[in-house]
Amino acid sequence: MASNKKIFALVGCGCLALIGAVAAIVAVVIGGAFGMIKKSDPYSESLNRIQNSAAVTEALGSPVEPGFFVTGNISLENQNGSAQINYSVSGPKGKGHVNVIGDKQGGIWHYSQIQLTVGETGETINLTSSP
Repeated sequence: MASNKKIFALVGCGCLALIGAVAAIVAVVIGGAFGMIKKSDPYSESLNRIQNSAAVTEALGSPVEPGFFVTGNISLENQNGSAQINYSVSGPKGKGHVNVIGDKQGGIWHYSQIQLTVGETGETINLTSSP
């Protein structure tokens, strides 16, 4: 009977170790994907515009900080590409959601949308034009 308990304990520990390893791999993959998008030009440019906008400061307060999660995709091939990303931001007065759509042509990003939607009011602040 003692050996059955040992086998059960070993199998249980093995299962827990396997679950932990899978969770760690998933965390690394997801964290890497977020990190890649957060290092992109569309993310950096949109966040810069958000953090330096008087209209955003009025709506959300200052400082405005990005949330951890970012969704969407960025596709690059040589000097061309496209991006569609979404992320949340928050400030002392409230929260908002940022939507960015852009195309890269000849190494230069052109944005068709950089927009903040303020959470509580639904107000949209268009930051597509360069500041």
